[in-house]
Amino acid sequence: MIAPRRIGLLLLVAWCLCCGPGARDKALRGSLLAVDASAAAFVTYNRDHQRRIVDEAATYDDGLSRLNAWHQEREPVLDGIRVAYRLIALATLDKDASLDDVLRAVRELAADVSKLTGGGP
Repeated sequence: MIAPRRIGLLLLVAWCLCCGPGARDKALRGSLLAVDASAAAFVTYNRDHQRRIVDEAATYDDGLSRLNAWHQEREPVLDGIRVAYRLIALATLDKDASLDDVLRAVRELAADVSKLTGGGP
């Protein structure tokens, strides 16, 4: 698993890949790598966090209530993953699509994952 705090480093690598020939393709590949890493880190964290909620619940209703609250709290990250993948796909298929939108979505996703998981910058 890639620790959430390392997502920033992956973003830096993705940004560095933007230089030179085929910069757009390299940026898209780097962005895909960063989104995949963010999604993988979040899936692992989400699984462990939900298990912790269930293990610490005093009653069924308490556990259900806390799980529902967590599901609402994590929704921005799930939306961010969906948006980032769609923007990457669009930018891959349509050369007129904005690469800046892709990079902004990747940065926002990494920040949201780090904030929610306590992974730091």
